[in-house]
Amino acid sequence: MDSRETEWYASMLQILGSDKGLRPMRGLAKQDLSFRPGRTLITQVLSAGEAPLAVNDYDHLVQAAKKLGGPVESLPLTQL
Repeated sequence: MDSRETEWYASMLQILGSDKGLRPMRGLAKQDLSFRPGRTLITQVLSAGEAPLAVNDYDHLVQAAKKLGGPVESLPLTQL
Protein backbone atom coordinates (compact mmCIF):
# COMPACT_ATOMS: atom_id res chain seq x y z
CA MET A 1 0.00 0.00 0.00
CA ASP A 2 1.09 3.56 -0.62
CA SER A 3 2.35 5.09 2.61
CA ARG A 4 1.14 8.54 1.59
CA GLU A 5 -2.48 7.70 0.72
CA THR A 6 -4.46 8.99 3.68
CA GLU A 7 -7.23 10.06 1.29
CA TRP A 8 -7.99 6.40 0.55
CA TYR A 9 -8.68 5.70 4.21
CA ALA A 10 -10.79 8.83 4.60
CA SER A 11 -12.79 7.94 1.49
CA MET A 12 -13.47 4.43 2.77
CA LEU A 13 -14.89 5.90 5.98
CA GLN A 14 -16.97 8.43 4.08
CA ILE A 15 -18.35 5.94 1.55
CA LEU A 16 -18.91 2.96 3.85
CA GLY A 17 -19.57 4.79 7.09
CA SER A 18 -17.63 4.54 10.31
CA ASP A 19 -18.43 0.94 11.29
CA LYS A 20 -18.15 -0.67 7.85
CA GLY A 21 -15.15 1.46 6.91
CA LEU A 22 -13.18 0.62 10.05
CA ARG A 23 -13.76 -3.15 9.79
CA PRO A 24 -11.47 -3.77 6.77
CA MET A 25 -8.93 -1.28 8.09
CA ARG A 26 -8.69 -3.15 11.38
CA GLY A 27 -8.23 -6.37 9.42
CA LEU A 28 -5.42 -4.78 7.42
CA ALA A 29 -3.80 -3.48 10.61
CA LYS A 30 -3.48 -7.06 11.92
CA GLN A 31 -1.39 -8.08 8.91
CA ASP A 32 2.29 -7.56 8.21
CA LEU A 33 1.79 -4.98 5.46
CA SER A 34 4.57 -3.39 3.48
CA PHE A 35 4.07 0.31 2.85
CA ARG A 36 5.94 1.94 -0.03
CA PRO A 37 5.84 5.55 -1.25
CA GLY A 38 4.30 5.69 -4.70
CA ARG A 39 2.17 3.59 -6.98
CA THR A 40 4.94 3.08 -9.53
CA LEU A 41 7.22 1.57 -6.89
CA ILE A 42 4.38 -0.58 -5.57
CA THR A 43 3.74 -1.89 -9.09
CA GLN A 44 7.46 -2.63 -9.56
CA VAL A 45 7.61 -4.53 -6.26
CA LEU A 46 4.56 -6.56 -7.25
CA SER A 47 5.87 -7.25 -10.74
CA ALA A 48 9.23 -8.40 -9.34
CA GLY A 49 7.44 -10.96 -7.21
CA GLU A 50 8.46 -9.29 -3.94
CA ALA A 51 4.82 -8.98 -2.85
CA PRO A 52 1.89 -11.33 -3.48
CA LEU A 53 -0.76 -8.57 -3.53
CA ALA A 54 -0.89 -4.80 -3.85
CA VAL A 55 -3.53 -2.12 -3.50
CA ASN A 56 -3.04 0.14 -6.48
CA ASP A 57 -5.75 2.30 -8.00
CA TYR A 58 -3.66 3.13 -11.06
CA ASP A 59 -4.57 0.21 -13.28
CA HIS A 60 -2.60 1.61 -16.22
CA LEU A 61 0.61 0.90 -14.27
CA VAL A 62 -0.42 -2.70 -13.70
CA GLN A 63 -1.35 -3.13 -17.36
CA ALA A 64 2.01 -1.66 -18.46
CA ALA A 65 3.86 -4.07 -16.16
CA LYS A 66 1.80 -6.94 -17.56
CA LYS A 67 2.70 -5.96 -21.14
CA LEU A 68 6.38 -6.08 -20.15
CA GLY A 69 5.91 -9.66 -18.95
CA GLY A 70 5.33 -9.00 -15.28
CA PRO A 71 3.37 -11.73 -13.49
CA VAL A 72 0.58 -9.34 -12.46
CA GLU A 73 -3.18 -9.21 -12.74
CA SER A 74 -5.69 -6.63 -11.61
CA LEU A 75 -9.12 -6.88 -10.03
CA PRO A 76 -11.52 -4.12 -9.05
CA LEU A 77 -11.82 -3.82 -5.27
CA THR A 78 -15.50 -4.68 -5.63
CA GLN A 79 -14.48 -8.22 -6.66
CA LEU A 80 -12.28 -8.88 -3.65
